[in-house]
Amino acid sequence: PQQLVVSDLDDIFLPSPTDLLLNLYECRQGIECLLSRLESMFKTNHSVGNALCPAILAAQKMLGTLGGKVIVMQASPPTIGEGKVEPRTEGKDLGTSRESDLLRPQNMWYKTMAAECSRTQIAFDTVFIGQQPMDVPTVSCLARHTGGSVFYYPSFMATRKPEVERFTQEFSNHLSARVALESVLRVRASKGLRMASYYGNFFLRSLDLLALPNGLPNHSYAVDIEIQDTLTSPVVYFQTALLHTTAYGERRIRVATLALPTTDNIHTVFHHADQVAIASLLSRKAVDRALVAKLEDAREALQHKALEIIGAFKTECTQSSSGATTQLQIPRSLQLLPFLTLSSLKHTSLRGGNNVPTALRMSAINSILTLPAEQGVQPYTVPRLYALHDLPPQAGYPDEQTGIVELPPRLGLSAESLLPFGAYLLHDGSDTFLWFGRDVSPALCQALLNVQDVRAIPSGVITFPDLSNGASADGPAAGFELNFQVNNILRRLNDLCHNLWKPVTYVCKEEGEPVLRMWMSQRLTEDMDTSAPSYQQFLNQIRDKVNRGNF
Repeated sequence: PQQLVVSDLDDIFLPSPTDLLLNLYECRQGIECLLSRLESMFKTNHSVGNALCPAILAAQKMLGTLGGKVIVMQASPPTIGEGKVEPRTEGKDLGTSRESDLLRPQNMWYKTMAAECSRTQIAFDTVFIGQQPMDVPTVSCLARHTGGSVFYYPSFMATRKPEVERFTQEFSNHLSARVALESVLRVRASKGLRMASYYGNFFLRSLDLLALPNGLPNHSYAVDIEIQDTLTSPVVYFQTALLHTTAYGERRIRVATLALPTTDNIHTVFHHADQVAIASLLSRKAVDRALVAKLEDAREALQHKALEIIGAFKTECTQSSSGATTQLQIPRSLQLLPFLTLSSLKHTSLRGGNNVPTALRMSAINSILTLPAEQGVQPYTVPRLYALHDLPPQAGYPDEQTGIVELPPRLGLSAESLLPFGAYLLHDGSDTFLWFGRDVSPALCQALLNVQDVRAIPSGVITFPDLSNGASADGPAAGFELNFQVNNILRRLNDLCHNLWKPVTYVCKEEGEPVLRMWMSQRLTEDMDTSAPSYQQFLNQIRDKVNRGNF
């Protein structure tokens, strides 16, 4: 490969304007050669500066007349050029009212550049690798305003096989995903309804037109719709139109129309509510507010909206509309709304306290804004917890009629569920935890991981073994049934997430490393912690506020 160097970083130009874009099929051998030589080419380099801004300007010039996608991979913050950022000392600001400032772009150059590139159909994906501070809130503006994705791998080490496998699979899936190019998205509704707000990664070109230079199949968009006038029709209609270009150059339009009946009975509205959709929208509204206001304001707004919904039900739909009750009255369709609200409050995106790094919080906020409702709420916000020492016989085996692997019963997300003699699996989509009690039996350790006892199990990142290599169509080899079941359960959980992630497995022992125990305990949302109350306390708080009419 030939290397062209442009030393003038203030006036970027293309040294070879017509030869920098290549056909992958025709030039694959040369590209693979370049990738294999990258490490050795810069092995003796002593310059630690990061000239991201000039590189983006060069990419813009290359793609300006064609459109396309730029993947920005960062292991250090930009330090050279117009888009450079200064180091942030976030330690003293975490957990204070000043933490919200850390979530805002330090340099508006990236947001301005994203807006310019959106007009010429250029999208950005941003990939952050390593633990060095990289100012994710600033650089990720490129992806947020062009319909791109944000990837963050803070614990990546090239010597750890599970981390390498995660990056390889997730990045490969992203590169091979079907995309909608040069897209615009418009949502319309019947008279009397207005599109108030939109949530997701896009550039808002007009009041009702979303520009998506790069539309991805694993991204979702939420719309907050307001009722402006009295609805007199028995049915209202919503129509979403996506105009896009396929990877084969075909210009297409995809239209989805939804018809919903109207009613003047508030009971009907409550009893047909979708609590997962409501929780997804409320969490998106909260994290979006966290980017422009204070984190505490975002948390309070989320609680207030949930309280308004529950309070309205008590006022309009129960006999004790004005009196105090000893139990919280919620319709069956919304019974989990308080729990989903508390889970959002305890999630990394909104969690209080001084132990959430800004880059990690910003990555979580981006995931909340873009994940489909099903995956964004469960398992990403509400993890799944299973007891591996007490698996039902059918768990981990395909159902005879459907062929789908059966999952074991879920446990409550509380430390009370974790017994000293037990082994547990906690899965939140992006990470998997194996928790071992101090008294777990050697036989279980042998059947699950092929080790003598719990002391022989290493803490931290592991590759979960497949010990059933002798498995036949009838089942696993003798002695490895548990390992076979758990491997099937893990594959089924990944299928439920549509393989959005390649989870890394962490071993957390009851008497193991405090950091791992704290990390896993943060996902036990039913327990009280320093950032929020327990689930029971939260229910009592909501009940008391509803009884007092404070909503």
